[in-house]
Amino acid sequence: MALLVTMFVIILLATFGALMVGTVDLHSKSNRNVADAIQVQEAAEAGLAHAIGLFHVQLTEDPFNEIIRGKNAVWNGGTGDDGILEGVVPFEIPDADAIPSAGLVLNGYRYTVRVSDDPADDADPSTDSNQRLMVSCTAVSASGAGPSAEVRAIVERSSADYRVMLDGPMTFSKPMKMSASCARGYLNGVIDPTTVVSVSGGGWFAPAGTTIPASFSGGSSVVSVATIPSIAPSTLCSSYTTAVGTVSLSGTGVRCYNGNVTVTTGSGSGADVTVVATGSITFNGGRINSASSAPGSNISLVAGEDVLLTGDAEFRGAVYCGGQISMQGTSKGNGGAIYCRGLQIGSVVGGTPQKHVFNSNFGNNMSGGCGATSSASIGSWRATSWYPVIGS
Repeated sequence: MALLVTMFVIILLATFGALMVGTVDLHSKSNRNVADAIQVQEAAEAGLAHAIGLFHVQLTEDPFNEIIRGKNAVWNGGTGDDGILEGVVPFEIPDADAIPSAGLVLNGYRYTVRVSDDPADDADPSTDSNQRLMVSCTAVSASGAGPSAEVRAIVERSSADYRVMLDGPMTFSKPMKMSASCARGYLNGVIDPTTVVSVSGGGWFAPAGTTIPASFSGGSSVVSVATIPSIAPSTLCSSYTTAVGTVSLSGTGVRCYNGNVTVTTGSGSGADVTVVATGSITFNGGRINSASSAPGSNISLVAGEDVLLTGDAEFRGAVYCGGQISMQGTSKGNGGAIYCRGLQIGSVVGGTPQKHVFNSNFGNNMSGGCGATSSASIGSWRATSWYPVIGS
């Protein structure tokens, strides 16, 4: 009897011991899986941040259609290099910054990224029509075992992707030419006359109720009402100078004026300045290249009211005005953009009612590369899945 009791106790203790060992092992594996799940999620988020960083730096000037189709510029049905963020042609992504199709290893985890058309867009996955893309990043252990994680973000282009945005009535007595394939124009008002041929390589866009004349080449599309960007002078200037007469600009930096100002840079290479006025700006000759020190890049002129360009005035950068813009003489933009809200509050652009006027003999040529003021932002972000494998 004593022997049987002893054996029973030994068996019971062995069973409890085995159960404890199993419980500890399962708990250890569970903890390891939780840790792995957290780490693989962090790797996926790091990969997504890497991709978003490329949109902010290397891909600011690339049309979304090209990004969808990859470096060979051909749609392969979502395979091959479609949506892969690598290649210096056409994307200008150096190898050190690229995310190749095989992915990158970070702290023992491999993440891969693919860009595709926004699911809420049209039914054609090879083209983008709403300036929104989906970026998906998947991470897994470099060995291929263990949990995986996927995170997604919607990347959208700001309205500044339009090279020209005008609100209110406008007159084109000379054509506006934007030859770059990604340059787009947004017009929101009565357009007169309809016989002038204006060119936009990226097409013309207008909300319902605004008619784009057939003489405007590049195609036209009806879009939702867009918010025209605006920069308040106070965001660039802490103090202002009251201008007397015509101010001849030179050097570099931000020039801030109270009320209306008339400026010129004379002949030569122009001035690397950004001109800001609480009132209207009249620019009657020379060239403004924009100040590299200005908050925000590529800003040439910021007026609380109107902007009037006459003579041989040339700007290289973005022009913002709270009122109207008028381009006269041989004035032109080079690698620039125009955003005017047309609130009819200025005094230097005449007419009843006041309107945007384009009759530059040069043809209002908004030349230069794409993306003069474009930017990409995260429209929405979410983690879609992670799959820990218990016991692995």
